[in-house]
Amino acid sequence: MSNYRTLQTRFWNDKDVLKSGKDCRYLLAYLILNKHVNNSGVYELPLSTITYETAIPSATVRKLFANGLPKNVYYDFDNEIVFVKNARVYQPGGNPAKVEKGILNEFNQTTKTPLWNLFLDAYPYFKGVFPTVTEPLPKGSIPLPIPIALDSNKKNEGKFEPEILEIIAYLNDKADKDFKCVEANMVNIRARLKDDYTVDDCKLVVNNMVAKWKGDAKMNEYLRPITLFQPKKFDGYRNAKPQVEKEKETSGSAKRRQIERLLARKPVQEEQTKLMENGV
Repeated sequence: MSNYRTLQTRFWNDKDVLKSGKDCRYLLAYLILNKHVNNSGVYELPLSTITYETAIPSATVRKLFANGLPKNVYYDFDNEIVFVKNARVYQPGGNPAKVEKGILNEFNQTTKTPLWNLFLDAYPYFKGVFPTVTEPLPKGSIPLPIPIALDSNKKNEGKFEPEILEIIAYLNDKADKDFKCVEANMVNIRARLKDDYTVDDCKLVVNNMVAKWKGDAKMNEYLRPITLFQPKKFDGYRNAKPQVEKEKETSGSAKRRQIERLLARKPVQEEQTKLMENGV
């Protein structure tokens, strides 16, 4: 693993780079320069690692890969392995014998991915270097762009999207916040909606806790999605009705109530007096 890597200036003038969006450019630069890069360009790189190290939202990374972007980058969602086709172009050099040995070692460690088919298409020389390609998937078995193959933990990632956006917008408005619609802010809300809570339930939690915490310098920071919609506290927050403060009694208000009570009694006293005068 290198302590540093270089990026040739012609990278920024590449026609495909110039046509791509900022997230796509940044992702490509990261895939070329990150500490996980190896000799072949075929290496394990979980989506969670990409998101953590780049701060690009997971949904954006998945969408780019699923659409075949960046160009000449291919991602195996099942095994979380990436192939950067032009890795040797961007990072040339090294002792040829050591590079060849390194690539053979990398192949032996990750034979489970069919991305090696694409590698051999790009670098046919290695068909004679690899001792046996242990029955990789037939060419064309990974259609390009590669479709998203969601696992059980990610299959609901896009579910409830409109509702989540509405809840985050409501929280921002009520709490004077500016939370972005990134996965870290969305995950707990999605889980609560999946638990059959409603958008109104989530808004009720916001209302209850804004009433309690917004004016509190210490607690105000907890008006955030990761806290408000956490599983262990959500139902308690939903039932935390804000207390209505009783009006503090002053000498004036006490006197006013005393007068009101006397006035309420006066008609009764007058009626009793009339009855006594009439001998009743």
